[in-house]
Amino acid sequence: MSAFVVEDDTINRILTWLYHETQSSNGLTYGRVERVLRGVGHEAHHILKLQLLGKAMFDLNVRAVRERYEDADKSGMIPADFQFRFVQTNPVVSLKSLHCWHYQCCEGTVPEDPLYKAFETISQDLATGIVRALPEYEQAPWG
Repeated sequence: MSAFVVEDDTINRILTWLYHETQSSNGLTYGRVERVLRGVGHEAHHILKLQLLGKAMFDLNVRAVRERYEDADKSGMIPADFQFRFVQTNPVVSLKSLHCWHYQCCEGTVPEDPLYKAFETISQDLATGIVRALPEYEQAPWG
């Protein structure tokens, strides 16, 4: 298995979706995302808090790469820092970005980190929300 630090826009797609999701009480996750994030000391409904979350996600990814490769810093694998910005995205694109980031963080002790585990829950909630929004799901029989 290999690992790399994802591009800023990978994290930014996740953050942009999180921000919009937490602005709506009728989002795809019905407010669950905000509760999950608060459970690990983060929030996504305010830009400054979103920036802190993005930095924490970046740091977790960097930690995973460093735990995978002893020479990660010397080899230039670690970017200088993370830069937050809102980007164009949609729930499906954000889910794929979340899957990418999550996979790149699954090295060493990182999978035991509460933030990593929180994003497992968020990923499942987002995927479920996407499916529930499909016409086929709505038309399927209940029970």
